[in-house]
Amino acid sequence: MFDTSNAECSKYDPAWWEPQHGRVRDEVARICAACPLNDPCLAWATSNNEFGIWAGLTREQRIQLRRGKQRAKCPICKAGSVWNGEDDQICAFCGISWNVRRKTAEPVR
Repeated sequence: MFDTSNAECSKYDPAWWEPQHGRVRDEVARICAACPLNDPCLAWATSNNEFGIWAGLTREQRIQLRRGKQRAKCPICKAGSVWNGEDDQICAFCGISWNVRRKTAEPVR
């Protein structure tokens, strides 16, 4: 079991990390991005196929991440919670998206 006692999420209602609580999804992503245990949390959740939001990512996003590319960092805020799409990446913390095929890391809308 992963010890979350020193994690940022331990200060909040655990129900926020359940997928059905989408209204707080952005806040959860911000909390997770600021957490010093973000990387080990993601490793635990990915290797154990955990339910709910871990390291700011849903189970589906973690599966996609595991199948996809190496974990990236946002070029704007440097958060590690990045969702990898086919041609785009989206930061779970600040919401910026960018095209990975471009040479520069300019955000695209």
